[in-house]
Amino acid sequence: MVVVECGCGKKQVLHDYRITMDDCVTFREYSGKCKCGEKLSMVDINLKDLEKSSYLN
Repeated sequence: MVVVECGCGKKQVLHDYRITMDDCVTFREYSGKCKCGEKLSMVDINLKDLEKSSYLN
């Protein structure tokens, strides 16, 4: 669950997400829709996974 602010100024809670992996990094791709009709999305990265990945090494 993540809170994002829409372009109209309202804050929305996004519950639905899809998990993807690249190397050993886990991404959560949140998506939803504001009450005004605008589509919202956000990507969240697990920082513990990122520290272990080859991206930083």
